[in-house]
Amino acid sequence: MQKQTINFDEVETQFVKFTFKVPNNKTYGYEIYEIAIFEKNPTSSVFTNLALNKSVVDSPSEMNTDAFKKEHLTDGNISTRWGNAYSADAFK
Repeated sequence: MQKQTINFDEVETQFVKFTFKVPNNKTYGYEIYEIAIFEKNPTSSVFTNLALNKSVVDSPSEMNTDAFKKEHLTDGNISTRWGNAYSADAFK
């Protein structure tokens, strides 16, 4: 598998959480279930997920199914996930 680097714009926050797993068939990379960006309220110990229900831009999602749509990345539900429409040219 080819090494991948992902760069993000700078954001001031407390921490970023990615929920993912390597599928049993390691040929296809990672399954990404959730992206969360947490900010701590300065007057309490409550953390707010800044990414919750925010819009997402992706490469084409897996076709013909709602099971893997991009909105699952920020829906707050770690039992849903995003899946891209695999193409050898998609990430060049």
